[in-house]
Amino acid sequence: YAMLIEKVGYNKEDTVRVIVGIDKNGAVSLVAPVYNKEPEGIGDTALADQKFLDQFIGVTAIAEDGAEGAENTASGSAASAGNGVGTAFAGITVSKGSDTVSVDAVSNATDTCRAVVDAVQTALAQYAAMVK
Repeated sequence: YAMLIEKVGYNKEDTVRVIVGIDKNGAVSLVAPVYNKEPEGIGDTALADQKFLDQFIGVTAIAEDGAEGAENTASGSAASAGNGVGTAFAGITVSKGSDTVSVDAVSNATDTCRAVVDAVQTALAQYAAMVK
């Protein structure tokens, strides 16, 4: 399944449009931003950061449980890459199989990263509703 999801990021007058692919097992297989009017050099940088986008591959659920500082246990975590990715969103975790990991944002692009998280969350919810 492929879904085009629109969410508001930093630019409150336009949306970030993201195609989210969900495989037959209900896991995210693609996160591809296709349109944005985010600030040049900040939000648009996050949307072009493949390490940020790849965090969602294999995700089957997103939870915002209020838990702060959840440990990122994913191998090859972007947090250890030293590329500006690594500020974990407090309380936002994703499920990848039996692992639960924190979502790492791109520095100075929190609102844009939140739009991507929200887009993936919406796509997973729409998928779950379709396969019931």
